[in-house]
Amino acid sequence: MRLSYKQIAVPFVLLAGLLLNGCGGDSTASTATTPLIGMVADGYLVGAKVCLDKNKNDVCDADEPFALTNEKGLYTLTVNSADAQNVPLIVEAGADTIDLDNNQTIGKAWHFKAVNSQYSFISPLTTLVAQAIEMNPSLTPELAMEALQYELGMTLSVTDDYIAKGNLQAHNAAKIVARSLAETEQNLSAVATDTEPRLIRLLAAKQVREQAEAIKTHADNNETDFVTDINTTDVSTQIAQIQTSISSTPTTTAVLSDTQKAALLFMYQEEKVARDVYYTLGNLYPSASTFANIQLSEQKHMDAVEKLCIKYGVNISGVNEGEVGVFVLPELQKLYDDLVVLGSKSLLDGLGVGIAIEEKDIDDIVDYEVGMPADVVEVFENLRLGSVNHLAAFEKAYAAASQ
Repeated sequence: MRLSYKQIAVPFVLLAGLLLNGCGGDSTASTATTPLIGMVADGYLVGAKVCLDKNKNDVCDADEPFALTNEKGLYTLTVNSADAQNVPLIVEAGADTIDLDNNQTIGKAWHFKAVNSQYSFISPLTTLVAQAIEMNPSLTPELAMEALQYELGMTLSVTDDYIAKGNLQAHNAAKIVARSLAETEQNLSAVATDTEPRLIRLLAAKQVREQAEAIKTHADNNETDFVTDINTTDVSTQIAQIQTSISSTPTTTAVLSDTQKAALLFMYQEEKVARDVYYTLGNLYPSASTFANIQLSEQKHMDAVEKLCIKYGVNISGVNEGEVGVFVLPELQKLYDDLVVLGSKSLLDGLGVGIAIEEKDIDDIVDYEVGMPADVVEVFENLRLGSVNHLAAFEKAYAAASQ
């Protein structure tokens, strides 16, 4: 069966508030403008500055277009259309910014960031994702968002408005992250006084993200006063590591051995096996939503490994990812065929196949990431985290279906 990419992949939905229109009075293309419309939150923030960070220094400079959030936390920022999709959007909330969670001023500076061009909702959670992508551009936004969602145990996307959707767990996590980022940034800045804000904020995000398990625990328990630990030991070395990460990843590409290239191709195709099996079994058992839900995640995993394949010169020209059940590697073709036959016997067998796939994925990721460049290891670790969560979902569904 042949499907178009759009039938399988998660579609890119145009943001409701992102409207393109041109301005009259000038015949040059540079006068075309785009209004960017969205909300800013921990709780919705009133009086926060939203700007287009044209020089990408994580600061709202005087010559950069900006807007302030209104009494509902909404901003409308009109920018040059050429910049709208390519320049990061950042938020500077000052000490006098009001948080509508409690109608009080926040008391210290908060700095948030949008995930790429997804401007409709900017929060502490989108900030962690945006900073992770900056430190490793090999991460796709979708995989980076999925990874944080899993780490925090969230049931909705990182870019969803958790206030409008009434998701208390995500809202609690955002409160903790907001205050933790602010405290960590303030303490790091006091130690590294001559360090540019961009590096301080990247390091702050890294330190906070490393404590995601603690954030989840306290968010689940409604303990929103919790602040993550701050490491001010040898900050210069920590900053140097950040500088190496952001300077080497985009410009320096390691040379992979043939064995490593084969491993990347295998993982790309193995993620396709998972997606295609879940697509096929999802059609066979439409009442079992686990297949359909995880199939969407597997597409994100494929996209992430495909990006690595392209970066490192792995030949994937023979792969038609839109064609379900067709593989370039014979062993994976056989694996797909065998798993579909087994999973088609019953719903329990199908869910058991899901368990087997995720267990195999975890084992293979752990094996293949050994000796790989740092950016490949980071992507693989995100894939492994996703597989761990997929495994738990299939085991839960299997237990329920067995009763």
